[in-house]
Amino acid sequence: QPGGTFQERFWLPRNKPVLDANGHIIYIIHRVEDVTGVMSEADLEPANAFGANQIDLRQLLETRTALHALQERETRLKTAERLLGSWEYDSHSRALNWSARVFDIYGVPHEQGAPDFDGYVALVHPDDREQMVENYTRFFESNAPEFEFQHRIIRQDGRITHVRGLGARHTAEGREIVIGFVQDITSIKQAEEELLVQARRRRLAGRLANLGSWRVGIGDTHVMWCGETAAIHDEPDGTSPTVEDGINYYIPEHRERIRTRFDACVSEGEPFDEIAQIMTAKGRRVWVRTLGEPIRDDTGQIVAVEGAFQDITDLIAARDEAARLSARLRRTLEGMSDAFFLL
Repeated sequence: QPGGTFQERFWLPRNKPVLDANGHIIYIIHRVEDVTGVMSEADLEPANAFGANQIDLRQLLETRTALHALQERETRLKTAERLLGSWEYDSHSRALNWSARVFDIYGVPHEQGAPDFDGYVALVHPDDREQMVENYTRFFESNAPEFEFQHRIIRQDGRITHVRGLGARHTAEGREIVIGFVQDITSIKQAEEELLVQARRRRLAGRLANLGSWRVGIGDTHVMWCGETAAIHDEPDGTSPTVEDGINYYIPEHRERIRTRFDACVSEGEPFDEIAQIMTAKGRRVWVRTLGEPIRDDTGQIVAVEGAFQDITDLIAARDEAARLSARLRRTLEGMSDAFFLL
């Protein structure tokens, strides 16, 4: 086009054989028709078919459908490329081919080019390098159709990036290649680590305060206990009793009160905060404070009941001891006949 610009056009090749008297091909007449004007929706309507210069309308429809499918696929790939980088590995030459996104993920300048296999291994974190090579070797030696990988990369700027990817075998022009994708999952790993840190802090706080948690989903038959709640009951971590068995840990004189409050929370959404005594799996009597509240979904329906569970035996014992000392002091004072002053 004038000005050095380009215009996208569509061409339809047409080939017709020319036969001799014996039916043998002696010529092939080849021509190409410009079908740019008839690739639009309007020009392919039956009313406009005459303007197609006798080009096969069905063929054009199929071509347009295939073209639109390719364009849609290209759009999806471009969208995926924002999250995933694509790569190709030639096992014979040990050469890697990276998309632009992979260079960004690994922190390698584009002009530097993709590394070979040994160069890639050098990018892997030293603590992950042996496992990465073993995974790769096992994939090729086992002739597995695909493999997954996950390891850390040390970028040229010193930052550590967590990557996860997938590769699959393909054959191209008689040689085997591996085509795959890779994703930067550093933010996911950081979030997982933060959750682990928070969980460790909660477990530590729970142990120091003898405080645990529990949860029952509506329709579930079992209660989910955290490790500290199980420990208060003298049960191993991971114990998940039925609702009825959980209530039966309470001593008989407190059992019905807890059952009534729990049922009201499930059916009416009434939270509760009760102090009661349980009999643990080892036969210990433990004073506990149990709290429960309803969990509702977006429509306001109760979907679960969850709460806290705390061993307050020491607190109750201290309260009782203070009450005994107060009563003893009162009796002492009441039994004195002489006058006295408090200074």
